[in-house]
Amino acid sequence: MIDWAGIAGRINGLVRDGAYASPALAGIDEALNRPDLRERLQSGNAFETVRALTSAVRLYGIDPSWLVTGTFDATTHRVALDGGFGDTWRLVQRLLIEESAPAPEDEDDLTLPV
Repeated sequence: MIDWAGIAGRINGLVRDGAYASPALAGIDEALNRPDLRERLQSGNAFETVRALTSAVRLYGIDPSWLVTGTFDATTHRVALDGGFGDTWRLVQRLLIEESAPAPEDEDDLTLPV
């Protein structure tokens, strides 16, 4: 499951750090704390969410895995640093999809259509 509170907390921490704060990120943490964010993502309207997260990654030079999951990954960080906006966008999308998938231990609870 996507930890929206954790993502917002990590962005809040970056914004609070005056050395890295950017006016371009004003309001992103507030947008991530919106109660309907998860519903918007699940409904397929994830454009604004992915754009906000991708912008945070690009503007702060942070690892997208750390932003989405709280765990640093040197490989995804390198892709975000060396790639373009589109590369980072696709990476953030993939991470969100992976985080929203059921955990392997939940597989018994999945019901497949007959």
